[in-house]
Order: sequence, then C-alpha cells, then structure tokens
Amino acid sequence: MKNFVLGILNIFAWIFEFIFGLGTILSIIMGIIFLIPNIQATFLKQVPNLKNVTGTIFLVVFALIVSAVMCAALCWGIRAIRLVIRNINQDIYFDQSNLDLLHTTLISLSVFTVADFIEACLIGAAKYNLKGKPNLNLDFSNIVYSLIVLGIIYVIYLVFKNGLKLQEESNKII
Repeated sequence: MKNFVLGILNIFAWIFEFIFGLGTILSIIMGIIFLIPNIQATFLKQVPNLKNVTGTIFLVVFALIVSAVMCAALCWGIRAIRLVIRNINQDIYFDQSNLDLLHTTLISLSVFTVADFIEACLIGAAKYNLKGKPNLNLDFSNIVYSLIVLGIIYVIYLVFKNGLKLQEESNKII
C-alpha cells in the first residue's frame, strides 16, 4: 500500500513539475514577446480608458517576470519533494539528502510566497491603472495558505533534522 500511494504521489509530482517548468518557459517567452512594440499596440487597443500606458506596459512585463519566478520556484520545490518521496519509497528516511531536499523546499516556497505578495501588489496597481482610483481590496489569501504550508514543512524539516541527529548518536553508540 505504501509503494502504491508513494507511486501516485510521484506521478503527480512529475506532472506538476512539468506543468510549472512549462509555465516558467511560457512566462519568459510572453515577457519577451510583449516587449515588441506591435504587440504592445495591439494590447493597448483592447484596453479602453487606460490612464497610464507606460505604467501598464511595465506592470505587464514585471508581472510576467514574477510569474516566471513563481513557476520556477514551484518547479524547484516540487522536484525536491519528488526526490524525498523517492527516498522514502526506498526506505531512506533520516538521511542528510532528505534534510537538504526539505531545506530546498523551504527556500523555494519562501521565494514563491514573496513573489505571490509582489503579484498581489501588482494586481492592485493594475486595477488602479485601469480604474484610475485606488483599490485596497487586495487578495492575500494565497499568501496566508503559503505561510501555513511553509510552517508545516518547517516542522517536518525540524523532525527530520532531529531524527538525523538521533540516528547519528545511535550509530556512534553501536
């Protein structure tokens, strides 16, 4: 049963790693394409009553850069989780490689959380550009969820770290 569940988790991790890797590539390509003046003109024609053209172009390009960073961070973190799943499937629990992979997951989720905050601010700025009035209704719920998951992964990291210390002490006694 353990191998079946870990196998399913591994398949999902591969799928999400591919999706977020593709998202990173597409965000970069879209950011480069949006720098072409003809593309900008076509985009700007579709947005009526635009208050700040230069600011809007900057916001779109910056949002695509942030999107690429978010996708890359998720791809990096999911890869680390997939490798932890592989190690656990091979009955490798309290090993330095798992600790390093959990540390990588913490860093990638931290990068994602910061980028998500920046994206929420960019959405607020874009709403201001389109409507011409300040919009304080920013959605930070994703950031709260990310912080909760970050806390959970940190606790798991500490468990693995202390388990590794106990295993090393046990090996010294034997």
